[in-house]
Amino acid sequence: MTAAATPAAASALSMRAFVDALRDAGELVAVEREVDWNLELGAIARRCYETGAPAALFTHVTGAPGFRAIGAPMGVSRRPGRELARIALALGLPPSATAGELVEALVAARNRQPIAPVVVDSGPCKQNVWRGEQVDLTRLPLPVLHAGDGGRYLNTLGVVVTRTPDRRWTSWAVARLMLVDERRASYAVLPFQHTGRVFKEWRSRGEDMPVALAMGVPPIALYAAGMPLPERMDESGYAGAFAGVPIETVRCETVDLEVPADSEIVVEGRVSLDEHALEGPFGDYMGYLTPPTAAPMPVYTVDAVSFRDEAVYPFSCSGEPADETHTVWGLATAAEAVHLLRERGIPVTTGWCPFAAANGWLVVTVPDGWRAVEPDARELCRRVGDHVFSAKLSGTVNTVVVCEDDVDPSDLRELVWAIDGRRNGTVRFRQKFGWAFSPYTRPDPGDFPKGWEATAEVWNLLPPVGVTRPARTRFADNYPAAVRERVLRHWRQDGLAGE
Repeated sequence: MTAAATPAAASALSMRAFVDALRDAGELVAVEREVDWNLELGAIARRCYETGAPAALFTHVTGAPGFRAIGAPMGVSRRPGRELARIALALGLPPSATAGELVEALVAARNRQPIAPVVVDSGPCKQNVWRGEQVDLTRLPLPVLHAGDGGRYLNTLGVVVTRTPDRRWTSWAVARLMLVDERRASYAVLPFQHTGRVFKEWRSRGEDMPVALAMGVPPIALYAAGMPLPERMDESGYAGAFAGVPIETVRCETVDLEVPADSEIVVEGRVSLDEHALEGPFGDYMGYLTPPTAAPMPVYTVDAVSFRDEAVYPFSCSGEPADETHTVWGLATAAEAVHLLRERGIPVTTGWCPFAAANGWLVVTVPDGWRAVEPDARELCRRVGDHVFSAKLSGTVNTVVVCEDDVDPSDLRELVWAIDGRRNGTVRFRQKFGWAFSPYTRPDPGDFPKGWEATAEVWNLLPPVGVTRPARTRFADNYPAAVRERVLRHWRQDGLAGE
């Protein structure tokens, strides 16, 4: 038995409450002038990511009256000591939460029993409904995010809900959908992802797949959808376990699916077995426009749209780190890795996917007593690699770094220092299935599945037998407590604190 969670803070359970929490924390700015959906929305959001500026709430988007949009909601802050504030608020934690505390919050929920969602009669997302010919997706504030994108994107930060025909498994996922026209989008359904496996079951029955896209969902629902959970584990149950209460859902208008009742915008329809349209290129999480040419993807035809008054449309302008493809997906990947390795008996203190590596690195730290579990450092690294690279979470992870826990894996400067000074060999693995978005190593990512193979390795930063880690010379480790306290007490009056 595991302890039940106390109900999560409101900012994890409602997009509106999250927006309010960002505002209260000084991590949100309202942009009240008219902003064009054609590149301007994306350009502002991208600069927010790159400078650490607050999230931007757009109140007046060209051609989308009655709707608002928010960019960079879970970006990294430039405020010292609170770089992870927006991510923490999305998980209902204090804005001062550390990287380790974020990971442990997600891991703790993974260790609890899932709490299934509860269906309620109605919810805020039902305040307005378009059906059939009323549907016009171009009335939503859908952006062209990058110069070179194939079109306007319906979804970059919403939850796609699908269910197997026999109803045994409901999948929440995050996937790209690109606008085709007023009622259609091209949907990047990839066969190795969970949504692709659900689609395969509908295809075997010769039926189009019902789909509901929920945007502006409770932030914890987004993290659950982005977490690489095992197949046939409902993300909604994990979200409930994290929240400590069931996620409230409502039935859709036209498809046999449920979505979070507190969603801002819900788009319902079916993915065709036969009709295809081009999707991409798109500026993705590796920081490149990939693939270089558009690819045919199944068409998603929309039958209904429901939305809140003054609905908030969230989007992610993905690219070079860090944006939500790293702060949501990467963080969730690290948490799942910590859960998995602990479950397999590996003594893991914490884990982290450094944002700068664009989800390609996973750092795993172990305590001083790790030799009690596995005396040989290389063998421990091999065991870590075996577990990581055989799990779903390895889709983007090509490099695992194993080091002792005196190193903070979320501090990139410290991590690079440790890699240079402690690396004690590499354990290489045979090619694995993975993402192929590097234009240098995989010039033809469309060559599936060969073009989606990746080299995998574990970097061993652990000391060999007989070697004791030398004492560190940094301020926190080397100086007596009394000296440190005196230095800190006089730091500001000595003129060293800066502005």
